[in-house]
Amino acid sequence: MGKLRLKKKYRISFLNLMIVLVFLTFIFSLWHFGKNFYYERKANRLQENMIEEVVQLENGDRTGTIDFKKLDLYNPDIVAWIDIPNTHIQYPILKGRDNAFYLDHDAYKKYNIYGSIFMNYQNQSDFSDQNTILFGHNSYGTAMFSDLLKIYSGELGNDITIFIYTENETFEYQVYASYVTDEYDDVPLDIQKNYFERSEVPFPGINKKTKTLTLSTCYHDDERRVIVHAMRNT
Repeated sequence: MGKLRLKKKYRISFLNLMIVLVFLTFIFSLWHFGKNFYYERKANRLQENMIEEVVQLENGDRTGTIDFKKLDLYNPDIVAWIDIPNTHIQYPILKGRDNAFYLDHDAYKKYNIYGSIFMNYQNQSDFSDQNTILFGHNSYGTAMFSDLLKIYSGELGNDITIFIYTENETFEYQVYASYVTDEYDDVPLDIQKNYFERSEVPFPGINKKTKTLTLSTCYHDDERRVIVHAMRNT
């Protein structure tokens, strides 16, 4: 009888432990979801406010002119503005002294786990490099570069134009390649390269002699990245 009671006691203790672990897992998941939801909403509000204040629409079109004087008042690290029609990607482009700060800071230099859209610190701010690289988080919602997955999946078709506004010029880039690679593959981010034949989505042929814009974000985990390449229209 003593052994049976002891076994029963162990079973109850184990069951209680499992209940506690399940409860703690649930609480952690709820906290993690709530944190991500909070920071994504915060990023979206900042984006909406900034669009309302600095984007001057032309004929009601989403693309127009950008008030860089206002942007400079917000943050002198803002070097350009990106707009990809049919997506939520409509943001200022930041450039820091390294590629770390704007991973988790917004355009006001305030902490946000989804950071900003930012340029490789080694690139020239005027997009004069052969390959200009932009980074942005995937929030798994609508913030930052999440919609790059729509390009990779083919959801947006194969005729995609990316608009880059600087204080003095407006550039149009045509997407010509998109694929998934791992985080240790630095070939797509080589600022000396200007063409890559790795696309998993069929895009029309592009003039290989023009300058490249490379966009990079996480895929469905931190170990893989979605890469999008676009050539400047000349």
